[in-house]
Parts: sequence; structure tokens; C-alpha cells
Amino acid sequence: MEGFFMAIWKCTQCNATSEGRCRPKVCPSCGASKEQIAKAE
Repeated sequence: MEGFFMAIWKCTQCNATSEGRCRPKVCPSCGASKEQIAKAE
């Protein structure tokens, strides 16, 4: 599927990662707010 990009998002509180096109609203592991989740390099 061309043009389909999945990003890796990392929680700055617990270092958990998740994959998706959009930043999660909360961390799936610790529940931190979306402001604490950054795009992993």
C-alpha cells in the first residue's frame, strides 16, 4: 500500500512504545497524557 506510513510513538514517562499513524491520546501502559508521548526517531 503506497503512501501508508506508521509512526512509532514513545512515552517519555515509562518509555513504552506504540505504533500508529496518529499519536495516542494516552499512553497504553501508564496512562500519561498525549503531551508526554513523542515520535520515536
